[in-house]
Amino acid sequence: MATCHHPQTLIDGEGPERIQRTRPGLLQKEANRANSESPLDIIQLVLNNCPMETKTATTIFEVLTSEARLSIFRLLVKYAPNGLVAGDIARMLDLPKTNLSFHLKTIVHSGLASMEREGRNTRYRANIPLMLETIAYLTAECCSGHPERCLAYRAESGVGPEFLPTCCEDKKKPRG
Repeated sequence: MATCHHPQTLIDGEGPERIQRTRPGLLQKEANRANSESPLDIIQLVLNNCPMETKTATTIFEVLTSEARLSIFRLLVKYAPNGLVAGDIARMLDLPKTNLSFHLKTIVHSGLASMEREGRNTRYRANIPLMLETIAYLTAECCSGHPERCLAYRAESGVGPEFLPTCCEDKKKPRG
């Protein structure tokens, strides 16, 4: 179970498999979630229990206003959870390495990605929980508590329900 112990810290899991995240999102213990039974359950608990602050959301949106940074972040999301080394990102997006370095530093500083040294290379990974938290922040008060409006917009958008936070109507139903 994930609980919010402090506005800047999230604890995922229990016992020896516990993972601590420091917002805005760098993993303190790297964990491969590919074998996890339900990683989205943990993420959803985080989204429901620890709402994003407006200042954090503003920082994220400022970082993503650059076309280059948005392209880099989307590429990292595509290659999650393994991420990519800087040279591969530069090659795939046809960006000069000096420009890429500047943009990656900004993305990492915002918390949207983490970096890890691998010998002479640096691997970058998208912070998927923070991305989902940002989506939840945008949709948290959708339609002022009128679920019928939310449901109509969701159907019109074409985005699968698994990518959207629970809707007003869903929050009223008991879970179990």
